[in-house]
Amino acid sequence: MALWDLRSEDPSVNPIVMLGDNKKVSVVVISPDNHWLVAGSEDTTARLWDLKAKDPLTNPVVLSGHENMVSAVAISPDNH
Repeated sequence: MALWDLRSEDPSVNPIVMLGDNKKVSVVVISPDNHWLVAGSEDTTARLWDLKAKDPLTNPVVLSGHENMVSAVAISPDNH
């Protein structure tokens, strides 16, 4: 999965690559406070990244247990 900075002069340059998903990402949500990114995947997992961590690109929390692809995720308005 890649993230682009749409505020930059040329957003197509230097995307941030988030590693970890083994198959296609089906859904992405960023928390209202821009602290968390959650991505659901066809590999039946969801991954949670702490965007305010020292190195947010490493060690996402892997949420497993689904029987099928994760096609919807949500973060509540209070970021939980």
